[in-house]
Amino acid sequence: MKPRNHVVLAFLGALVLGACSNADMMSDGPSTMQAALGDARIENDRHSSACQSAPSLPGVLAELDLHDNKMALVTNRMDGAHGRMSHCTGGNFDELSRSVTDIHAAMSDHDQRIRSAGTIEAVRSECSRHVAKMDGMTQGMMGDLNGMSCMMGG
Repeated sequence: MKPRNHVVLAFLGALVLGACSNADMMSDGPSTMQAALGDARIENDRHSSACQSAPSLPGVLAELDLHDNKMALVTNRMDGAHGRMSHCTGGNFDELSRSVTDIHAAMSDHDQRIRSAGTIEAVRSECSRHVAKMDGMTQGMMGDLNGMSCMMGG
């Protein structure tokens, strides 16, 4: 084989590998979203426990900052996964889109409510409300993902 043919074959091989990699990335949206939703539920359970056992308002504010940071990482993954799912079929893409936006709003609302709470009892009540709301949203989003397929060209 001529040296020039090796270059052409290497180039064609790189194109094929790139296409396969892109196909994997495109079909990755629902599984990435599902993993992010699982992580959101784990973080909300952790936050609920920390909130309920916090002895004082300053302790809750430190916990809130930690929760906000952890959930920002999770919601960034959700945003990224959702952005790779516009070509998907099945499931309920429009509702999933609204839910991703709603999670951002719920986090902001929770932050404001905690920071304006005057007592540890009010904080604990807000944490319970927030965790229940987030649990309902993540369950709904899992339902929206049900049956979603993101095959190349789908």
